[in-house]
Parts: sequence; structure tokens; C-alpha cells
Amino acid sequence: HIQYSLPRSGEVTLIIYNILGQKVRQLLNNQTQSAGSYTIEWDGRNRIGNPTSSGIYMYRIEVKDNTGEDVFSDVKKMVLVK
Repeated sequence: HIQYSLPRSGEVTLIIYNILGQKVRQLLNNQTQSAGSYTIEWDGRNRIGNPTSSGIYMYRIEVKDNTGEDVFSDVKKMVLVK
């Protein structure tokens, strides 16, 4: 589970990267969400549907307002255990 909170409405992008910084999968792409708390599930698969290996991954969440200005951006580390 990936949990995050938005202080205000915005367009949310959430991308998962491997430890080498390579993009593994994009879970959200400029999806409009209201202020509040959210949980999203990553099934451990890459962008073409193949299972990834257990290990350390990073996810980057970016939130922009309706003018395209950054509202919030953060990178967090997570561990995938299968």
C-alpha cells in the first residue's frame, strides 16, 4: 500500500522507480484528486505487466494545481517483499 495525503486539490502523478532510478511503473498520471487521504496499491508488476523482484523501490508523487504549478512533490523509499 502507498498512502498519501493532499493538502488541497490537484493533478496527481505517482511513479515507481527501481534502486537504479529506472522507471518501473506509473500508477497515476495527472489524475485529478480532491484534498484528503488516499491509498493506492501496487501489484508488484512493471509497466508491461511482468512481475518485479523483491527489493527496494522508490516512488515519486507530484501534485500540480490546475495551472500546472507544483503544489507538492516528494520521494519515498519502500520495500517490496514477495
